Order: sequence, then structure tokens, then C-alpha cells
Amino acid sequence: MIRRKKYGRFLFLLLFVSALLASVSAVGAQENPMVVMVAVEGNEKVPAEEILAAVKHTQIGAPLDLEAIKADQKAIFELGYFSEVLAPEFRRSLGGVKVVFKVVEYPPFKQVELSGLTKMPVEEALAVFTLQPGETINRSKVANDLRRLMEKAQQDYGLFLKSPSQQIMPDGTVRIELVEMRLGHLRFLGLKKTKEEVVRREIRAQEGEVFDAKAFSEDLQHLFMLGYFESINPRIVETNELDRFDVEIEFVEAKTGTISLSLSYNTNDGEIVGGFKIGDANLFGTGNAIDFSWEMNAEKRLFDLSFTDPWLDKNHTSLTLHLYNDFDTQVAAQTVDENGTPVSVWTKENIKGWEIVVGRPISRKFTVSLAAKHQYLDRVEIPAESPPVWEPHLPYVAPDITTNSLGLRLEYKDLTPQKAKYVYVADGVRAGLNIDFAGSFLGGDTDFVRYKLETAFFKSVSPQDVLALRLMGGLIDVRYDPLETAQFLIGGAETLRGYDYRAFSVYEMALANLEFRHRFTDNVEGVVFYDSFYAPDTGEHAAGYGLGLRIWVPYLGQLRFDYGWPVDGTGNSRFYFSIGEVF
Repeated sequence: MIRRKKYGRFLFLLLFVSALLASVSAVGAQENPMVVMVAVEGNEKVPAEEILAAVKHTQIGAPLDLEAIKADQKAIFELGYFSEVLAPEFRRSLGGVKVVFKVVEYPPFKQVELSGLTKMPVEEALAVFTLQPGETINRSKVANDLRRLMEKAQQDYGLFLKSPSQQIMPDGTVRIELVEMRLGHLRFLGLKKTKEEVVRREIRAQEGEVFDAKAFSEDLQHLFMLGYFESINPRIVETNELDRFDVEIEFVEAKTGTISLSLSYNTNDGEIVGGFKIGDANLFGTGNAIDFSWEMNAEKRLFDLSFTDPWLDKNHTSLTLHLYNDFDTQVAAQTVDENGTPVSVWTKENIKGWEIVVGRPISRKFTVSLAAKHQYLDRVEIPAESPPVWEPHLPYVAPDITTNSLGLRLEYKDLTPQKAKYVYVADGVRAGLNIDFAGSFLGGDTDFVRYKLETAFFKSVSPQDVLALRLMGGLIDVRYDPLETAQFLIGGAETLRGYDYRAFSVYEMALANLEFRHRFTDNVEGVVFYDSFYAPDTGEHAAGYGLGLRIWVPYLGQLRFDYGWPVDGTGNSRFYFSIGEVF
């Protein structure tokens, strides 16, 4: 029985070859026969006109060219509707030859079956495919839909997909096998000062797990915003494994340390005036930050020390310790005389205290912090031949006032850095809510609740230009604050330019700062600004405008130079020098 089948197959093959030779010999009887007609057979749903439109090389009226026919066979196959394009037939006709292309259509479409997806809903993936039931399957259309699926998976879910096989079944089912790419090895290149663990702890991707490109990009942006690096460049390295690739990240470290020293001698009074500042945002490559500043002159002494550990434990708990002592021998203030009339006097002022802040991220963009603060204020009148100029915003004489407070801080941050040599924000939003409780069971000489909401918006309008807006509002619910020490202090380089520091002292405030920032080079930025202030409780309002310059200097950070003018002329146009952006 098996031998008879073999003979049958041999006979069929012999007859097929004989027919083909007969067809070729019939055509070959005429040397270089002319093509008089082109047709297609085997198609049922795909119009013949659409198939024949792909035939570009075989020309009617031209001699038969087998190379041209091969090219047209390939073009017909690339239409995507056919599982096969068989060898054409050559039939004698009208003194020439009729070329008949023979095709095998794919079956009518029934459904798509996907396998291998775990991180993306299958229903959402199937919605990408555009084939309709009953429509003739088109291989190119399936390939285009598959490419769109891969793009959507990467954009929406951060997934890199591969498809090792696609099958079109006889019943019209399209079966597609998908592989979600996994992270093989993660390597860090270029780290000299920064410890590898400082970088690794900021990246959520784990070796062996499905790679999430979206989360990985967010992690790299977060790393860049830390200011430890001038550039971060990731690249994918192919491996021999079907379902995984390696990732290498090349870092160029930035100078995170800052140091400045100033010293001068006044020959008139023999006073030495000087200051010293030192800090590092990445202390010994650990990610810890420390800042120390000390200033001294004839009238003022300033001591300020802060330390931050951004990663105290595996839950990314942060800890900040802050100590300060600010002593000024000549500060204008106000008190009342024996008749109860407000008068201005000179005082010596001492403000010192400490603060402890513990924070923990709820997500990559949202952080909750608790703060405990103790502050001591001593503002004592000193004898003087002539009093300072009277102004209603002068602070009150305040001997031995202590404030103990607890604070709740909520911060949301979704910022996109501009990848210049020095980090600056190009797009995004930042928002923070602070609620401070002072007095009551905490003790101290004041009792109030302070609410402060601050938001900042950044929009890149060109590669060099950024529009920045800060909105701030505050309200203090005062239970006891006899000398108004808890008020918001508005005016100066950080709030309202064009006015002196503490030009306004209020319990309610609204503040807006608008800046247009243009980057001339990597380390030089020009600014045009407009500041506006309103106090609902007193009805006071003011506005200022001006020009600014930002210069990044190694070891000093960003130096800020602003000159502001008051809009209505009631302020004091002046020059401001500070460190870092206003917001």
C-alpha cells in the first residue's frame, strides 16, 4: 500500500513536470515571444485590477523577460493578500504569449489571538488591529497593526515587545506570539565620585524583570534633577537571549561642591569683615547634602548649618537637620511711647533655632514630610542719638519670644529638566502645601496655625526660552501672637523685587512671580520678571518689575543678580544678589 502511494506521487510529479515542459516548449518554439496579454488567476476577493496594478515590469508588446516576471511575482506577493504566488503560466495567444500569474489568497479574517502579554490589557492590544471580520487577510496590514501595537505598548506602558512568530491559520485566525523584553544586566559607566549604590537605589528597574521604559525614563530624569551629573546617556545592548537586553548608562559627573571665602579690612575703624560658605550636594559621593555658612562684620553675625540624608532607609525616608543663629546689632523696629503712640527705635536682634524634617515619598512625584521647629527671637531696644525712619511695616520690639511648632508638608513635583550642562527646569509643575501648628500643647510664646500654598509652572516656548510662573497664597489663624512675629514677610529678592526686605508684614497674602528666562549659553541666563502682591486682610497691594542675570560658576553654583523697580513708585528700586533661582 505504501509502495503504491509512492508510485502515485511519482506519477503526479512526472505529469506536472511534463506539463510545465510542454508549456515552456510551446512558448520556446517561438524565439523571444511577445507578451500580448497579462492575467491573474486564483483570486476570489481581491480585484484583479488591484493585483495587475502591481505588475510594472512585464509589458504588453515587449518580448518575454523572465527576470521581469520574477520582479512582478515579488511585487504581487508584497501586496500582502497572498500566502503564495505560484509559477506563472505562459499560454500562446494571438501570435504571442499570454502571461498568467497564479495566486493563493489568505482566508477571510476571523480574529486575532495574542499570547505573551502580561503588563498590557489584551483587550486594549486587540483594539489596535484594523482588520474586519470577513475581510481578506492582508499580511502587510497585520504587520503595520503589529508595529502600531508595539509603539502603543512602549508609549503607554513602557513595554518593549518582540514578536518571534505570526501565523495565519486556515480558518482566518491570526495568531501572534509576543515577548515582553526583560532587563538582563544594568551597568553604570563613568562613576568616579558617586557611589554606585546611590544611582542604583534611584532606579526601580530590576534585573530579570519586565523592563518598563516609561518608569526608567522618569528615574533618569529624577537622577538628573538631583544635580549630581552633567549628562546621563542610556543605551540598549542586545544579547543572545530572545526575551532580554542589557542596559548601560554612561554618566558625566558634575561639580557638586561649593566653596566661597570673602575677607576685607576697614582701615577707618579697624574692623575685619568676612564670610565663608561651603557645601556639597553629593557629600563623598553618598548623595547626602551639607551646607555651612558663616558671616561676620561690625553689625552682623550669621551661622547656618544644614545636613540632609535623602535615603535614610529602604523606604526612601529623608532626614534634614538645620541649625541657625542670626545676630544683628542694628535693626529698625517699632514700639510705643508712654502715650501709646508707635515710635521707631533701633534694636539688636538675635534669631536662633533648630529644625528637624522627616520626609517620605508616597510616589515618585508626591512626598509627605513632618517638621519640628524651635525658634528663639530676642529684639531689644538700644540707645541711639537719632531713631530710624518711621515705617508702618517695621517689626516690633520682641524680648525673649519663643515659638515651638510642628509642620505638615505635602509636595508634588513633576518637572522635566533641560539637558544643558547645568540643570534647569524646562517644563512641568511643582506644588506644595505647608501647615504649621505653633503653641498650644507645644508651649512657647505664640499660638497660631499657618497655611501656605505654593505652585510653580514651567513651560518651554523654545529650546532656549522658558516661561515660569509662581503663585503663592497664605493665611494665618492667630490665637496668640502679641508682637506679630508669625506674620508673612513680603519684599526683597525672594518675594517682591523693587521693595525692601520685610516691606510688608501681613497675616494674609497672595503673591505672583512671572519670569521669562532666556538661556544665552549653558551657564548664562537672562531674566525679565514681574512680581505682584496683595494682602486681603489689610488691602495693601504692590508690584515690581525688572531684569536679571543668572550665572553658573563652578564650586559656587548659580549666582543670581536682579534689579527691580516698583510699579507705583512707593518701593525702593534696588539691586539684589542671591544664590539659585527665585523658584
